[in-house]
Amino acid sequence: MNLFRNENSGFYAVEIGGLACGGCEVLQSEISEVLPSFPQYKFVRLDMEKDMAEIEALAVTKIPALILFYQGKEFARAYGYQPAEILELWIDAKTEERLKQQ
Repeated sequence: MNLFRNENSGFYAVEIGGLACGGCEVLQSEISEVLPSFPQYKFVRLDMEKDMAEIEALAVTKIPALILFYQGKEFARAYGYQPAEILELWIDAKTEERLKQQ
């Protein structure tokens, strides 16, 4: 079980990609640019070639994907490449929504 599945784990951003995916490489750089704006998040990268069992357990249907977790529970998912500005707005909005649910 990965740390992001732990009920006491806080916020996690889990990126799913692979070496054969051009959009995945571009998304990685966009995520790297955005994550410093969200110090409450820990980041995990899952690779299609190395982490297939975990990716299947998450029911990922396409890559690249970004899944947000809080206290071990998924609360947001996005597929495909997004520029840094859109990712930042999306993570911020989804985080605010999740915090209001507490």
